[in-house]
This record gives sequence, C-alpha cells and structure tokens, in this order.
Amino acid sequence: MIGMELIETDFKDIRPIPTATYINHTPAQITVDGVTTNISNPSKVIRINNGQDNPKNPVGGGIMLWVHPGDVINAEVFAKYANFDGTNKTAITGLAGYLASAFGGAQTVIDGVNVFNEIDQTPSGVFSALSKVNDNLPKAFLTYVLFDKNMVPLAFDLDQVTTAAQIPKTAPELQTHERLHVDNIQIEKEGFIYIYVSNLSDQNMDAYFDDLKVSHQYSDIVAGGDYYPFGLEISDRQIDREEYRYKYQGQYSEKDDETGWNHFELREYDPVVGRWITKIRKGKIIPLTQA
Repeated sequence: MIGMELIETDFKDIRPIPTATYINHTPAQITVDGVTTNISNPSKVIRINNGQDNPKNPVGGGIMLWVHPGDVINAEVFAKYANFDGTNKTAITGLAGYLASAFGGAQTVIDGVNVFNEIDQTPSGVFSALSKVNDNLPKAFLTYVLFDKNMVPLAFDLDQVTTAAQIPKTAPELQTHERLHVDNIQIEKEGFIYIYVSNLSDQNMDAYFDDLKVSHQYSDIVAGGDYYPFGLEISDRQIDREEYRYKYQGQYSEKDDETGWNHFELREYDPVVGRWITKIRKGKIIPLTQA
C-alpha cells in the first residue's frame, strides 16, 4: 500500500452532534471514479463549547499514527464558529491533560510524565509555533505534534481559524466553511504523530469541525536503516515496517535481543566491537560472505 486516507471511524474521541444544515460540510452523496456513495449521518459535525460542555473538553478528537522516514502526512478539516467574544482572550489551561485523555493515557504517559507537557509551557523550541496564535481570533485549531520513537517532541504546528469561519447572524446559510490544513509533513525519523482539532477559547462560543481527514503516504522503502562502521544500528534511523534479516552485512542473520549479537550460520558477531566472538565449529567451512 502506498498510502491511505483516514475517515471518521479511525479517529479517537470524536463526539459528533447533529446540526443545522448550514453548519454541515459533508454532502449526502459523493462520487469517486464514477461510483456514487451515500453518506451515513452527513449532518453530524464535531462541536466544542467550553462555556457549555460539562465536563469541559477542548479537544474534539484526533488520531495517532506510527510513522517512518520518507512518509508524508497531510491533514485538513472544515471549520465554522459562532458567538465569539473578542474581548475575552482567556484560554483553556492544562491542555496536556486533555490531550492525554483524548488519546488514551497509556499512549501518552512515559515513566509517569505526560508527553504533551511542553505544550503548556512558554512557546519555545519545538513548540515555538504557539507564538503565532492570534489572541484576537477564536483559539480553534487543527494541530499536529510529531515525536520520535522515544516520545521526544520533534515538530509542532497548527492552523487557526480566521474571520472567514465566522457564522454571521444574517443569512448564515451563505457562509462557507474555512479549510484548516497542515500540509507536506516530511517524516525523517521513526516515531509517532498526533493530529487533533481543538477549541481553547474559554467562553460560550461554538466551534464546529467537519470532514476531518488525514492522508498518510508511506515511503516506498519498507525496511532498511543506517549503521555505524562495524554494523551497529543507528537506532533512530531504522525503517522496520516489514522484517528484514539481511541488514548491514547482507548475510541472513538473527539478532539476539539480550546480547545484541548477530547469529550467523556458523558463529556470532558483535557489531559494538566489530569482532567475531565465537569459534567456528570443527569441520565447518566458512562461506565467503562470512570470511
């Protein structure tokens, strides 16, 4: 499979509600390559209102994906909002806790520490994109956080609604949705990406999100990696979607998870020191590839 597009059923913590038709973005039918499909419940959208929701939950759902070098991620959602009070710039605090709940605690807590904690800090480093948030607009976003396989943040970005998403009091049905998007996210290391929608404005304001879509284009390479001179794997530069046991030396082998040695046909090899560490059994011939 070269890639995939993820639909509503693939996402976590989606809480759709039925709405007026002018808030909905999903058509009743779609036609792809001449095939028409009827959409079940097309009038449902994600709604977040931190002034009315009880319990309060500013994260409207999202998805976590396992990613590898060479992958490309794109995401989009269609948004509208109503009843925004521009004089109230108060934002929801403790977002890390809400994210952990939305994605499931086991996936977001490492050694007792919430992996999203840095998102609640002063914008800097990986999370410097937080500094571009406009306090004069609703704090409604499409966001992603990219981690390496040890859950260390690598990249972060967001797209915020503008006045183009505001539902007018007069002829609201004429107002089109605003498309929020994060595009062409290039993956350089194995890890995980979290993509979610949220409304962080702490007021009685409705934020609506519809047709949240994430496309995941896989790298053409399903197994491979980079190595130090004697064959030790560079841990954050491996691709292992599928098992590949020829690795650095091109000889079929098995790695012992306890010792780290490579089991070859006749003897053992330690890539840390670059030495064969067992004797050849008597009467055996060494293949040229192991000489």
